[in-house]
Amino acid sequence: MQSKLALAMWKLRILFTLSFYSSGTANAFVVSTQRSSTALHLAANQETLTFSVDYKMTSEPIPVDRKQEFLELFETNEICLSLLSSGGKRKVEEGTLSPVFEGYWDDICQKTPSFSKRSSDSRLFLTDTDSKFPGLTLFSTVCNGCNLVRDTTGRPKYEFLLLAEKQSVSGAAPVVWLFNKLTGRSKESKDDFLKTSNEIKSSASIVDSGDSLALQFEVCAKIYVVFPKTLLNILPTSKEKMEEQGSASMRSAIVRDVDNAVAGAVSTFLQQKSMTADKV
Repeated sequence: MQSKLALAMWKLRILFTLSFYSSGTANAFVVSTQRSSTALHLAANQETLTFSVDYKMTSEPIPVDRKQEFLELFETNEICLSLLSSGGKRKVEEGTLSPVFEGYWDDICQKTPSFSKRSSDSRLFLTDTDSKFPGLTLFSTVCNGCNLVRDTTGRPKYEFLLLAEKQSVSGAAPVVWLFNKLTGRSKESKDDFLKTSNEIKSSASIVDSGDSLALQFEVCAKIYVVFPKTLLNILPTSKEKMEEQGSASMRSAIVRDVDNAVAGAVSTFLQQKSMTADKV
């Protein structure tokens, strides 16, 4: 009995650890290890844990000679990539917004109207991450939709939306097998981008800060982890407490990524500003 309990607890630790720390991007910080789908359709023997985080971070006032200069440089590709790569800490490349991803985007916005709808200028970015665990390395590629819009004051604003993800694992065969069982992954799906059932959106905007400007980043995230109901009986605490603790862990990861993204974007702006001044 003790060995079975230890195995079950080990499974839970792997499941929750992978859920919390397989970070994607500054706007898709935590990627659930469950099989993505258009919606959460639970079997009778399944249960869901929901982890929620809302976080807003505003930078220190940014030294600018002309506010318009910052607004113009903010729209450059370098700033966008810096935000998505968590300040250059992750590999990011632009992908093709194919009809499949357009469909994912439209479907998500239909279910959640507050999400930014795509337009003819919408873009798609792919972010690669790898997370190492004992006996296992998890590789993730996250697809994020990106819109450059105008806020109520007419200033540029980036809006990001998690659309899909692709995962692969390598490591010891028994651990990889367990991971695939826990996450519902199949050999057929390992190379496919699967539409996310999580809700992760974020935005980066410019706000006034005294006589200067500042960069503000907001994240709203809901992560769903599906697992067998039988594991409820061996949780070390209640389902509600587990969700509270999981949300706190997820928040720590998001805070770290957002802080890096904002710092990286500000640094990129200052570098671009310096290069522009040198050309004058």
